[in-house]
Amino acid sequence: MFTGLLNKEVVFMASTVSVDMYGGQSVFSGTVGTYPCRIRQLSESERDMMSRQGIDASFRLYCRGGITVLHTYVAKVDDIEYEVVGPINDPSFMGHHLEIDLSRKKIGAS
Repeated sequence: MFTGLLNKEVVFMASTVSVDMYGGQSVFSGTVGTYPCRIRQLSESERDMMSRQGIDASFRLYCRGGITVLHTYVAKVDDIEYEVVGPINDPSFMGHHLEIDLSRKKIGAS
């Protein structure tokens, strides 16, 4: 069964901006959801093909279908943060699983 292949856990996080009464801003990250997943590095030919479409992805995340993932989310797997950079695909069109293209988040980037 597909879920047996999901050997890791992804935490999807979203950032929110809070403004105080003086106009100062603070950015907070909050957990949106935690799900079983599988992640793999894209091959050189896959990265090249995506680069031609303007997508700078280097990893693909697989997780169960039926969940909402936005391009503004950050995916955290094994304490490494990734940005959602490509389309969020449902290859079966039946909610079986999602394929999400990611790029490793730059250290020091917000």
